[in-house]
Amino acid sequence: MSLEIYKNKIRIRVCSMIIENNKILLLKHIGLNDDNIFWAPPGGGLEFQESIENCLIRETMEETGIKVLTHTFIDVNEYISNQLHAVELFYKIDTFTGSFKLGYDPETSSQILSSGKYFTKEELKALPKNHKHPILSNEKVLQLL
Repeated sequence: MSLEIYKNKIRIRVCSMIIENNKILLLKHIGLNDDNIFWAPPGGGLEFQESIENCLIRETMEETGIKVLTHTFIDVNEYISNQLHAVELFYKIDTFTGSFKLGYDPETSSQILSSGKYFTKEELKALPKNHKHPILSNEKVLQLL
């Protein structure tokens, strides 16, 4: 995956923490690291003149097929590396309809989402650090499980 479109810009991302039966839904991304394994909550870029809430609903639906009904703000994560800079807003999805069905990431020309899985706290902790989004080591997130 080419990250050229995100270089030298500040990108705002809005992401979902979908939890069922004390497990969190994560999506496996390919092409983001040398191991080709990167688990992260569903989410994506805020579009010009789109509200944060609408972005949360849209991104969750695109990537998971799940419709967000209510949500609560959890935390913010800032990512700065070389020419990449992202501010990510994370929301716990309190109520939703539908069940998980792998969707797509329309921001990229090739499909970077390869699968999805619900993880327990123990499974999450066991993932290598470079295989998971940094927010997944955050104590606020771990307390949700």
